[in-house]
Amino acid sequence: MKAVVFTCCLGLLALAFYSGCKKELSLEMRGPIDSTDTTGNPQPVDTTQDTLNYQPTSAGSYWYYYPSNNPGQLYLNVVSTDRDTSFHNHSYHIFTLYLNNSNTTSYMRREGNAYYAAGGLFSGAQFTSAISSYLPQPLLDSLQYAEVLYLRSDLPDGSNWTQTQDFVYQSSSGVKVELKLDFNFTIQSRTANLLLQGNAFSNVITENITVNVQLLVSGVTLYNQSFTSTLLAANQVGIISFTSMDGTGQEIDLYNYHIN
Repeated sequence: MKAVVFTCCLGLLALAFYSGCKKELSLEMRGPIDSTDTTGNPQPVDTTQDTLNYQPTSAGSYWYYYPSNNPGQLYLNVVSTDRDTSFHNHSYHIFTLYLNNSNTTSYMRREGNAYYAAGGLFSGAQFTSAISSYLPQPLLDSLQYAEVLYLRSDLPDGSNWTQTQDFVYQSSSGVKVELKLDFNFTIQSRTANLLLQGNAFSNVITENITVNVQLLVSGVTLYNQSFTSTLLAANQVGIISFTSMDGTGQEIDLYNYHIN
C-alpha cells in the first residue's frame, strides 16, 4: 500500500512539473555546494613536500575495478585525463569514468590533506536513481557539480565530519520541491600494509560513509532513504575498494592500475 501511495505522489509531482506548468523552472540552491568541514580543524596548506597523496591525477593513469567475487566482470574503469576545469571558484582535475556501459565525468581536487570530488561515485545523481525519472533535469544537472569532501587523511581514527547539500526548486505553478543529501564520513582505521587482489598497498585509510536522501514536496516527505558504504584509499594510488551503494553492499576492488 505504501508503495502505491509513494508512486501516486511521484506521479503527481511529475505532472506538476511537466504538464501545464512546464513553461519555466526556477532553481534556488540553499546551503553550500562546496564542502564544509565540520570537524572544527583548519584546512592544512598543500605543500610539495607532502609525500602522502591519496588521489594521483597524472594524465594517463588508470584504475580498473571489479566485484571482489567476480573478477571477470568489469564494474568501473577510471582514467585520468590531461585536462582541468574550474567551477565554484576552484580548479578540478577531470577524470573519465566508464560505468554501466556509459561514460561519465568526475572532478577531483585536493587541498593539503583534504580531498574533494564532484560527480562520479560521489554524484548525488546515483543516490536519487530510484526517483530520477520524476525529477526535472536542472536538478539532476546540478547534482553533477555539487562537491563532496570525501576524505580527510590527517584525521585520527574515530574522527567524523558531515555535509548537507540542500536543493530547492520552484515550478511556475508554485510547486516547491526540496532535495536534501546528508553525508556522514567516519575514519575507521589505518593499515600500514595491505594485500588486496594480489596488489600490495601502503598507508591505507578505511572510512565509513552514510548518505541520507530526502525528497520533500510542499513540505511533505515523499522519499527518505539511507545508503552506506565502506571505502579504502591507499597512498599514491587512490581508492582501492568500496562497497556499492545500490543496496546490495557488493564489494568492488581495484584489480589493475597504473599511475604515471
